[in-house]
Amino acid sequence: MTIDINTFLQAAFALDDLRGAKVGLGVGMHSCRAYDPETALEIVGGDLPVYVVVSTLDGRPRLRKDGEATRDMGRSRDNCREAWLFVLDDIGTKSRIPVVPPSYVMQTSIKDGVPNYQWGYFIDGFDVSTPEGVAFYEGACRAAGEAGISDPGMRGVYRICRVPGSLHSSGFRASIVEWEPTRVFALEQLVADLGLDVSKAIRPVPKKVRRSEEHTSELQSHLNLVCRLLLEKK
Repeated sequence: MTIDINTFLQAAFALDDLRGAKVGLGVGMHSCRAYDPETALEIVGGDLPVYVVVSTLDGRPRLRKDGEATRDMGRSRDNCREAWLFVLDDIGTKSRIPVVPPSYVMQTSIKDGVPNYQWGYFIDGFDVSTPEGVAFYEGACRAAGEAGISDPGMRGVYRICRVPGSLHSSGFRASIVEWEPTRVFALEQLVADLGLDVSKAIRPVPKKVRRSEEHTSELQSHLNLVCRLLLEKK
């Protein structure tokens, strides 16, 4: 099975309806560039690991300590707009197998004959431009770690995950071994089906999250009301 980076990202993100947001590619551990299908294959075929940010970004540049803009996009919580991926790490090594079949399974490495996998779930765009959205998404990731179905350290809305062809330090290139792109989930239903109690895993967002111009109205959904009440109790 050969799924390249462009096929993968076209399935993961609604590229034609991002409303000005950008898909961020991490090249190495620090650089973050806007995804360009014309150059993506060349980039992933290079000698640096390549990752995608699970949330779309607002495109503002990353600032140096002196305030000068860099060529990279910022990928802090403050830059994130909508999450489109929910990824569980280290399946088959440190983490047990989840009960919900994923949208894809990616082998990211192999050590001593034992493969390591990421299980990825394509989700409907989930608003993480508000403290409530950030708290719920990161609470879901934290709950997955506490349940033993993912790496407990991988939980930010700004987190990155490997793309097909990404180079591991061992020389192994990540590849899709199972591909079901029509499996697309609502995040709230997904975490319920995974058996995760997000309400116990929600923590206050450690920094103020900027509301983008397209997300200025107060969210009225039951989900965000619950998150807001939980945050007020902390």
